[in-house]
This record gives sequence, C-alpha cells and structure tokens, in this order.
Amino acid sequence: MELLFFGNKKCYDCLKVRYLLDRSNIPYNYIDAFDEKNDIICDEYGVDEIPHIILKNDNKLIVFENIGELSEDDFINYIAKNFGC
Repeated sequence: MELLFFGNKKCYDCLKVRYLLDRSNIPYNYIDAFDEKNDIICDEYGVDEIPHIILKNDNKLIVFENIGELSEDDFINYIAKNFGC
C-alpha cells in the first residue's frame, strides 16, 4: 500500500489529517500542493483541493481517495484498517 497526502502547512484541515497520520505511524508521502515543483504530480492525480489523500494498492491502483476534511471515523475505517493499525 502507498499513501499520498497532498496538503500545505498553512491548511488547517491538512494539519488535522497529518496529525492523524503521524499519530497512527502510518507511512505516507507528503506532497506540498502549493510548491511549484510538485505541479506535475498534482496534475497527474487531479489535485486541485486540499487536503487530498490517495491510497494505492500494491498494483498501484487507487483504492481510496478523499478530498477535503477527513473525519477520524473515516480515517479509521478506510486508511488505518488497510495498514493494520
């Protein structure tokens, strides 16, 4: 599994998502969506709102995607479960 987290340090909802990820020790790739060097990957995944989370399986297929605020219940039900947390 691979988790991509598109956000920005000035985004309040992004900070909440990052807190959930860090607290659960789930490995993730953080991409600052406002940094111009990440424009290509943001375009590739259609990121135009943050926070934006993409969970890909071992075959690189997207199995979960969330745009905007992520509740703790959704986090537990969709993400933590897939990482065995």
